[in-house]
Amino acid sequence: MINRYKIHIKETIANIICDEKFYNLAIEEIFKVRETIENFIKKHPEFAKSYTPIAENPEYPEIINQMCKASSLANVGPMAGIAGAIAYFVAKKVVSAGANFFIFDNGGDIALKINKPITVGIFTGEHKTNKFGIKIKPKKDIFGICTSSGRIGHSFSYGSTNATTIIAQNPIIADAFATFIGNQIKKEDKKDIENILEKFNISELETIIVIIGQYIGFIGQPVEFVKTNVDFNLIAK
Repeated sequence: MINRYKIHIKETIANIICDEKFYNLAIEEIFKVRETIENFIKKHPEFAKSYTPIAENPEYPEIINQMCKASSLANVGPMAGIAGAIAYFVAKKVVSAGANFFIFDNGGDIALKINKPITVGIFTGEHKTNKFGIKIKPKKDIFGICTSSGRIGHSFSYGSTNATTIIAQNPIIADAFATFIGNQIKKEDKKDIENILEKFNISELETIIVIIGQYIGFIGQPVEFVKTNVDFNLIAK
């Protein structure tokens, strides 16, 4: 039976939607992944503090190297991808155990493997732009839908978007680019935003959606926008 679970493990505040038989495995993997990252930071404290990319190293754990790779692609510090990284590695573990429907919403950074269409609401904090979501079709593999905001939440941002949402095959890359692109957009200016989005029309990113004020910018693979009410109580926060 598919259930929704709210979890709070240290800084990881998330929603998991999965068959109940995979729930315990997901929780175990969260602890393991977090322990790997925490132990690495104890030895390399600069990893947690850097706002610029850190190079990959064959001696680093896989999750650390994937965060480094994403940071280099997006030109941000590696911790910009931590929520997406935890979500992705937990999803990989559960899917490898046989799950064909698994969603890990790690504070707006989502790794998912689905076998039926779903609707993902985009919370913006603005009444007029907070009544829609995107219809997501199943894909063969795990993929990511990650959102950054300059106005909502506790994460540091240089930008002012209500929401910068990225869809990408790799959730860590989606997370890092959501941060970086959100940092670039500081005002509701259609031309400036279009110019910024054009720079990131790259193969690693499938779709970019930017919401600032009453403006919605879009580039990449088409998505189906649908009307929906974003239930604040369901948000991982």
